[in-house]
Amino acid sequence: AERAGLDMEQVGALIRGGAPGSPIVQGKIGFMLAHNYADTNFALRWMHKDATYALRAADEHSVPMPTLAAARELYRIAINLGYANDDFAAVFEALRQHAPEK
Repeated sequence: AERAGLDMEQVGALIRGGAPGSPIVQGKIGFMLAHNYADTNFALRWMHKDATYALRAADEHSVPMPTLAAARELYRIAINLGYANDDFAAVFEALRQHAPEK
């Protein structure tokens, strides 16, 4: 949406009010649009750690978790971008900075 030149405030309003507008999304979308992750409620590095533990447990029980595996990879990318101690909403930066150019 950002690269397409859409008004990100309108996009945010649509996300908040639509099907993806869960309480967690509603609470984080403003920080994502402002690229402000300093007010850490839960650090990205802890989210990565928890996803790793969950994937290990799933593997032990032969339970596929492809969505969680994809999320953990995005957490890893964001951590490598320097957001490890920022709020986990900073995962948005992994998507922003690694989206292919037109």
